[in-house]
Amino acid sequence: MTLGARLPLLLVCVAILLACDSVLGARGGFGVATPGEPDAEDRRGVRVFRVLNGVVFLAAFVTVFVQTRPDVAFGATAALATLAPLLVLVGAAIRSRRHADPVIPGPRIVDPHAPLTVAGVLGWPLQILHLGLVVVVTLFFRWVLPYLPSIAPVHWSGEGTVYTSPTKLWGSLALVAFNSSLLLFAAWAARGPGEPPEGAADPRLAAALDVQRRALSVRLVETLLVGLDLVALVMWVVATVGLLPGQSGQVVAQGAATATALAVVVLVGSLGLYLPPLIRARRAAAQAEGTPSSVDGADGDGADDGAGADDGAGADDGAGRDADLADAPEGQSPTAR
Repeated sequence: MTLGARLPLLLVCVAILLACDSVLGARGGFGVATPGEPDAEDRRGVRVFRVLNGVVFLAAFVTVFVQTRPDVAFGATAALATLAPLLVLVGAAIRSRRHADPVIPGPRIVDPHAPLTVAGVLGWPLQILHLGLVVVVTLFFRWVLPYLPSIAPVHWSGEGTVYTSPTKLWGSLALVAFNSSLLLFAAWAARGPGEPPEGAADPRLAAALDVQRRALSVRLVETLLVGLDLVALVMWVVATVGLLPGQSGQVVAQGAATATALAVVVLVGSLGLYLPPLIRARRAAAQAEGTPSSVDGADGDGADDGAGADDGAGADDGAGRDADLADAPEGQSPTAR
């Protein structure tokens, strides 16, 4: 593999480094919206993860630059596209939990007291990982396509193995585009300020919980869709490698098992990460929809006062009538006097 063929991979490495560094410095650190200015711990965390990302970038860049083996070059670029955003995700998780609001369930994804935006609700480290791997796999398929047979068993159907041109595998990008469109639509539908229900005891808290609930829902959808795209990319690479001359069917079988395991990990991990805080946010929102206790107390006091006034008036009237009956002469009604 010549240096000219490896040049796009080197550019991808640089782009991933710059994108991750941009997220590390956004919103005071890791793109996490927190109240006030970042403290010393936040700034130290940004410096540490910048160093870690720099080390990963240098290792991948040097490997791609000096290695002529295509599998090593593409593998190093894919490793950078995976590890660098994951490091940013770890740092963001640490900072979001440090600045978590005690009354808002779940990690601090966005500012719950501000309107939700499309750009603010998306997880940019995860999007960097997603886009980086899509670009690497696309470059890999473009590079290996001339080495594939013109007609090959590309996929399987109910009628058996279908032999066609390997260029049909470009259709894998259609699934990626469709899932990305679904994610953007979900983020667009969730945008806007929090909407507390009428009669909420604490409208500000209810609005913040509504924003948090929508943000967690979008992140859950995002993680599932990105994970589905990663499974599709693995299957694309496996199908491409399986078509190379000299490869056995065992490669496809192992790749299918890997893709299946990845799908299970994505499903369990996504639900385990976002479903519990989402349930807690819904419960907290239901509690915040109650009426203020002070209003209930005021109504109760008013009712008691009214009853007391009525009882007092009745007691006075009864006492007065008894006194009149006692003073009246025998056989004469009190009103006759």
